Amino acid sequence: MKTEKVAIGNLREHYDRFIDILDDFIFRTGIREKNAFRFTLLAEEAVRLAESIVGSGEYVDIWLEGDSDTAYIYLNTDQKLDTDQQEEFISVSSSGKNEAPRTFFDYIREKFEKPEKSTWSLKEYEEDLKAKKSEDTYSQEAWDNLERSVLARLSDEITVSAKNGNMTMQIRKSFGH
Repeated sequence: MKTEKVAIGNLREHYDRFIDILDDFIFRTGIREKNAFRFTLLAEEAVRLAESIVGSGEYVDIWLEGDSDTAYIYLNTDQKLDTDQQEEFISVSSSGKNEAPRTFFDYIREKFEKPEKSTWSLKEYEEDLKAKKSEDTYSQEAWDNLERSVLARLSDEITVSAKNGNMTMQIRKSFGH
């Protein structure tokens, strides 16, 4: 099953519509009990992430696909700023760097805003952090942020793909019947 896409810009304007679509998706796919609760939490966090990604006047499309065994949450947006413009905004800070404390959401948002490669995977990120956390305090902090993230804890995989200014995130949740 695939739901309609909801354009998330201002969360207050679109949240109720998305929740109606989410509830219908859960009912139609037969996702039950704890799995339904976990998938609802995961979808709500994805909507929060979508709202944090978009700028004024921009939208992230969100939709759901899947069945009672495996469900997916998709976020998709077209890039509005090129890499040079993004770097220009960051260069305004005193250090020339993004000094905000980085959370797991910040890391994923960065993948949308300034992709280093055409795909990103939660599993690759986890493996990289595990390898680095014993030597680097910043990696330990990133690992702690990852462990506190509802998206990272409840999803089975998150991938981000960038191509020709189009950014897509796929969040996979398997229910293991």
